[in-house]
Amino acid sequence: MPVELTSFVGRTKEIRAAHDLFTEANLVTVVGPGGVGKTRLVIRVIAAVRKTEPHAVVRWVRLAALPATADHATLERELARAVGVKDVTDQVLWEVLVEHLRDQVARVAGYVLVFDNCEHLVEQAGALVHDLLDAVAGIRILTTSREALGVQGERLFLVPPLSGPESDRYSNGPRSDSLELLEQRAASVGFVIGAHNRAEAVRLCQRLDGIPLAIELAAAGLRSQSLEEIADALGTGHEARFRLLTGGPRHGANPMHHSLRAALDWSYQLCDTEEQTMWARLAVFEDGWDLTAAETVCSGAGISSDMVLDLLRRLVDKSIVTVDTSGSRARYQLLETIRHFGQLQSSTLGETELRRRHRDHYLAVAAAAAEDWYSPREQDWMNWTRTELPNLRVALDWCLHTPGEEPAGLRMAVLVGRLHAQFFVLNLGETLDWLESALDRAVVGDPAAPADLADLRIAAIALAGWTALCLGDAGRAKNLLDYGRAEARGATSPQLAFFEGVFAFLACGEPESVPVLMRALGEFDDAGKRFHGDRFTVLLLTSMATVYFGERHAALTITQQCLDEAATSGSGWAISKSMWVRGLALAWHDDNPRRAITLEREAMRRQRDMGDRWGLIWSTHALAWAFAETLRVRGGERVEYVARLLGAATSLRERTRVTISGLPAFATANDNAERLVRGLLGARVYDAEFGAGAALSDEEIFTLALTDGTVAPSQPPHRSRWGQLTQTEKQIAVLAGQGLTNHDIARRRVSSIRTVEKHIENIRRKLNAESRSDIAAWIRE
Repeated sequence: MPVELTSFVGRTKEIRAAHDLFTEANLVTVVGPGGVGKTRLVIRVIAAVRKTEPHAVVRWVRLAALPATADHATLERELARAVGVKDVTDQVLWEVLVEHLRDQVARVAGYVLVFDNCEHLVEQAGALVHDLLDAVAGIRILTTSREALGVQGERLFLVPPLSGPESDRYSNGPRSDSLELLEQRAASVGFVIGAHNRAEAVRLCQRLDGIPLAIELAAAGLRSQSLEEIADALGTGHEARFRLLTGGPRHGANPMHHSLRAALDWSYQLCDTEEQTMWARLAVFEDGWDLTAAETVCSGAGISSDMVLDLLRRLVDKSIVTVDTSGSRARYQLLETIRHFGQLQSSTLGETELRRRHRDHYLAVAAAAAEDWYSPREQDWMNWTRTELPNLRVALDWCLHTPGEEPAGLRMAVLVGRLHAQFFVLNLGETLDWLESALDRAVVGDPAAPADLADLRIAAIALAGWTALCLGDAGRAKNLLDYGRAEARGATSPQLAFFEGVFAFLACGEPESVPVLMRALGEFDDAGKRFHGDRFTVLLLTSMATVYFGERHAALTITQQCLDEAATSGSGWAISKSMWVRGLALAWHDDNPRRAITLEREAMRRQRDMGDRWGLIWSTHALAWAFAETLRVRGGERVEYVARLLGAATSLRERTRVTISGLPAFATANDNAERLVRGLLGARVYDAEFGAGAALSDEEIFTLALTDGTVAPSQPPHRSRWGQLTQTEKQIAVLAGQGLTNHDIARRRVSSIRTVEKHIENIRRKLNAESRSDIAAWIRE
């Protein structure tokens, strides 16, 4: 048995699962990529075997040092050395081995052979193991390899990477195995990881894929570099990762573990030419891919599309590629370290051609998705966008930084916006940055530019403006509107007409927005089915504007039309949004606002099921407004509940950085509701209930909204309420708690006093703090 010279960290569940599997099967192969800890895990599994079978005999056969050309006789001699058979000629060695092993199995209560590092001898080791199982009844065999041996009855146990920290914020809960290993190995070289540098330690672990070898090599580097330096360097390029992760033990360790590159070079050499080429091409994908993407992007120049699936299977078998088959479509992935290694190898296609193929594939699928939006398949497209967001990001980034490819980047940004990714997957700020960056780079005038670039730019400007309005950034939206008007030069465009109308509605609160939006709706009707999803967005906003500024009949009529069209389309998103706007119409224009409450709650259920966080924010607001309208019309005893719901809605909105002051129509509705409820409760009670609602988590807010009940925060107040502060608010709270005045804080942060005052107001409300001393008490906690 190999001696463990360093401490072992984690793997409790894996040890138990592998041990349980070994009790059921005579042959188990422990597989996984290089450096993931297969040998160390097997040592622990054997320790578990000895606890349940104290008289078991274990013999360890080391194959790492044997050449890949070793024949069956060489493996027999290595086995003979491990089990204690000596001085036997090759002619009779097999017979002697079999007789010896049969005798041992018969004499002891449990006999186990371990063949370690079989990956370069898969065929030879597989044949030997098969012969042993056939000749020696009752023998049990454990092997480690980067791929299966292919022996009948073989059971596989896949060793996953170590569990990693999920966030860059370290909590007081249990540490992940990755972080625990890094702390222990850092301590062995005299480096202490504590509260002062734990965030950097977490960041480093996240960049190392949970591969123990990589973590240990990084820890060795702490003799000469800081955590921050190593973590930063790992993000600077492929070569840096492998240049840094060296310095493993020179004596007493597997030569493959002297550096991360050595471990991966070993895996690379075990692949044939086609597998090596496929590995290099697959490295273009960011965070995974499906079969269709691999066939489209990676075929050509020696690899036909019908070869791709077989090559994927072979790379999965060799522990290069991982596969998740739990969904309706298999999802393949390379660990980040393995992907970086692949990007250093030759794909035979060339970097530019591979990147262009990757971009073209995701651009084509995004275009199909945008045209199919507003249909029963909408949820599938949401899921696709969510899953493929990393690939969309890297494709867009490549376009924006590659001369001549900028228009394709602009097209991709527009398509992602038409898929409503800013509401489901991205955030509004990132989507706006994408669009504005693409607009800056994809300019009209290049002879090679696509013929529709001018129209595409108008669509991007309108989409960027709509996104800015959703953020409540009316100033940014106004700049974009002026930009769009100048670029259009008087030409008509349904997208620009929509932007004109929605700006007049949301930013200016003008009743004249309704006819402008009606005109845009007509233009989208003329644009055809290709834009039917965009058309419904216009109908939705036209309905909203009519609810705010129109008379009763018009509001109830158009919102019912919106609801009917959405139901006909089968679009879950459209149905939930039309319920939301119909609920507003019923709350403000109908004699029974309780019907509005029922609709808003159903909208919330649907939005939650589809992951529409943006919709949940405004449905929570609308629900609070509907309850407030019920109080105004009929009175009631649930005033505290409505105050709490208003606090919850406000907290949800502020967590997404949406400024309601930039949305006058919404701000007026919210101010009216707050004024009514505050007047009924009195300021002190209202502030307490509002603060209690603001302290709730997202899930608790959902429960509150659907149950009419009182929901207490699941976390202690000092944790849940503090957690509701934005990062800026936390920083200002610390300064305020130190006794700095608003003027001092403004000067230190180079901001206006009014901005600081607004932040202090938000901090006091969220923390339910009446003074700076109260804020200081929160800081001390």
